[in-house]
Amino acid sequence: MISRELSMREVATIVATRLKECDVVVSVVGGSAVTLHAPESYTSMDIDLAVLSGIERTKIDAALMSLGYTKSGRNYRHIESPWTIDVVTDTPFIGRRAVADFSVIATRYGEVHVLRIEDALADRIAHFLYWSDSEALAVAEALAAVKRDEIDWDALDAALDALEATSPDELQRLAFARRRLRPAG
Repeated sequence: MISRELSMREVATIVATRLKECDVVVSVVGGSAVTLHAPESYTSMDIDLAVLSGIERTKIDAALMSLGYTKSGRNYRHIESPWTIDVVTDTPFIGRRAVADFSVIATRYGEVHVLRIEDALADRIAHFLYWSDSEALAVAEALAAVKRDEIDWDALDAALDALEATSPDELQRLAFARRRLRPAG
């Protein structure tokens, strides 16, 4: 079922559906959440999954191997897919805030849960804020430009406020990031 012709959205949906059949509930997080929302803004080379039902490695291994994946360290690879699967966490956090609400993206293979656009943006800004990751800021700007009409700007402001920037450097980077996102929106 996994093939080179499938988009990242379709592969993520097939994987999430198979995991759900094995009682493992996941959501796409990280940079791959950006790609699922707006593939034209950023291309992640892996599909980062948060396991919302609690990580049970034996179930995850069995489900992914049934789709033709092989395990390579903490990643899973498929000979027919350019995207590796990376099970990164159980409860996803952005800064110190646990994420509990997700968007749903539908494909011809079903549905996949993914970070809401505002949380995907806040996640990229967190990388810029805490680790000075300028590429993460560029990705956030690209997503904001492509999805500006779909972004709940009040929800984004709340998500950015929840990052709890405290040091002078963090406060300066957060203010800079807000200014860079607003023109895009």
